[in-house]
Amino acid sequence: MKRVMPDTNIYEFILRFVEKKVFEQALLGGSIVFYGNAIIRKELREIPKVEQQIVEGKMKSLRNALLSLYDSMVGKHHYEITSQMEELAGKYFTVFKELGGNAPWKELAADLTIVACASLHNLNLLVTEDAKTMTSDIALKSYRSVNKLFGFSTPSFIRFQEFKNLLRGGKLD
Repeated sequence: MKRVMPDTNIYEFILRFVEKKVFEQALLGGSIVFYGNAIIRKELREIPKVEQQIVEGKMKSLRNALLSLYDSMVGKHHYEITSQMEELAGKYFTVFKELGGNAPWKELAADLTIVACASLHNLNLLVTEDAKTMTSDIALKSYRSVNKLFGFSTPSFIRFQEFKNLLRGGKLD
């Protein structure tokens, strides 16, 4: 069973580009279990109410459609953010800076905490299209270094196309 946490930026891709039948089979099949956390849900709630999206042939609020998708995917597998996650994210940031990263904490805090959540809960995959911050080379080195030091496993990071393949029952590249 794959334990998967989609990043905030993945939910709109799922809504737009994954067939409902394929998605429902993945949810019911049990080979993939989806996880989320308070940061991801908060970021989805911050989408303006006025943005619209066609969902199942009807014009709906993008925000409401994405929150509904999140709730149906994650269900009871929703994690609140803990001080342990925040501390681990801070350690990632310290190593990130030591390795030459120059993004400010404010820009990275959410991403680092999402990774910390996935690491602490031993999730297999984190799906994201965020190549600039979350999956930059320096960020990946930071996660691996800190997690190794503290005995946590680092999730594998995949992009949306690989995720779509996984939903269809395919294997990861």
